[in-house]
Amino acid sequence: MSQIDLTTIRHILIMNKEGGEPLLNLPYQEMITDPALISALFRAVMDFLGQGLRQIAWQNKRYIFEGGEFSIVVAGLGKVDDVTNYQDKLKIILDDFEKKHSRKTLTMGDMRPFKEDALFILRQFPMGDIDLDYSPVATRGREFNWRVGVLDEKIERLLKFADGKRSVRQILDSIPIPENEVLGIFSILHRYGWVKFRRLIRDDDILILQKRGDISIEAPDLIKSFDGVKTFREVKEAVPYEPSVTVFLTSKLVESGHLKFLDN
Repeated sequence: MSQIDLTTIRHILIMNKEGGEPLLNLPYQEMITDPALISALFRAVMDFLGQGLRQIAWQNKRYIFEGGEFSIVVAGLGKVDDVTNYQDKLKIILDDFEKKHSRKTLTMGDMRPFKEDALFILRQFPMGDIDLDYSPVATRGREFNWRVGVLDEKIERLLKFADGKRSVRQILDSIPIPENEVLGIFSILHRYGWVKFRRLIRDDDILILQKRGDISIEAPDLIKSFDGVKTFREVKEAVPYEPSVTVFLTSKLVESGHLKFLDN
């Protein structure tokens, strides 16, 4: 069975099987927007589907696709030797989409209801790998078009957990949203700058001072404790601060680049 390399995915489209209109166009490395190119891609895909084929080389990319009763899912890929696993996931996306919609809903002319279906794609193909032991921190990102309906509701729920206090693994234990959805949503939030991830400091971590410029934090006892030998547990025991204060100050020193983990 092939493995998924998310960096090979260029874009994924869900198209109307009858007219070729893109119902959902999700960019990973790039977005295909030229109507003439989309129309040509649709015609090529339909020709190959009619021959029982599921992939083509086109526009310097490898396209794989699955056709259903009234829609088609198409993925543009870079260099991939074995597309088996990718193809299996496209079938799941297609099945989820066609269970939700009908041929009639595709002809209503309003594309907004389909934007929340980006979640079907993100479940199978997150926009990047997420380390479960890192903690999300909310930031101010740029707008993107998929904050609609159920997807937007789940985004808002997850952003409430993006406070830098819990790892993704801990969030998964605290929220009734499936893991593949959590990872998919965090991946698109990270892509558009709405969260960043930082490593949580564990008791057995060893940190060392690496930048001796101006340090805005007045905590000399703490700063000199990071000698590259003591564990963070030992540092907390050695300094005259509450553990929560030590964690907070240390996190700030890591963020500012004054401290680094010894295993980096």
